[in-house]
Amino acid sequence: MYGIPSIDFAAGIYNMLHIGEVEWASLAPDGYHPNDRGHAIYAGFLRKFLDEMLLKEHARLDDHDSLPVEPLIKGNYEHGAMLHHETACYSEDFCIQELQPEKALMNWRYSTEHRYSDHPQAALDFAAEGQCAGLLLLCGPDTGIFEYSVNGEPFVQVNPFDEWCLHAYRPVPVIFPIQNKRGPIFITVRNTAYKDHRSRGMELRVLKLLMS
Repeated sequence: MYGIPSIDFAAGIYNMLHIGEVEWASLAPDGYHPNDRGHAIYAGFLRKFLDEMLLKEHARLDDHDSLPVEPLIKGNYEHGAMLHHETACYSEDFCIQELQPEKALMNWRYSTEHRYSDHPQAALDFAAEGQCAGLLLLCGPDTGIFEYSVNGEPFVQVNPFDEWCLHAYRPVPVIFPIQNKRGPIFITVRNTAYKDHRSRGMELRVLKLLMS
């Protein structure tokens, strides 16, 4: 499509497995994440790929080359941004918190500062410029159901609780519907008195605001 070179690590690993050169368990003991040996093999694939590409004359950038004016994929994240949670306006039912150290956390190594509320009438508003917007939530065992409205449309309920919430807190992106064209987007989010039957509470934790 855009003519951008790529490398298929999975194909390289599959070929090694197919000829019996390695076993997957020796590269990823948990069945998913490569260990040091696995990463070393990936790095070898990448180095070989770069050596080959840099030797080819057509790999050099041409001053006359340019990307198409119109994106080939509608709704791409060319204008994607992640904004600080303080960019929104919150009701008094929200407060600033950080996740307590004893609480299990996964897939996030940055600050856990967020806006928190478990009040069923807590609400927040924010404006974005683009084609879609959303929230990055910190979800866990006490996550509840919330609802949102885009540009004054009827409110829609969202239940972000899933099986992973039973075990630990983690960032969960919630993307609201894509608009027909880029422009101002006004978002209203309200907490509710409802929750998933597996959840222990009705918490709403806002880590970041999303826009694209």
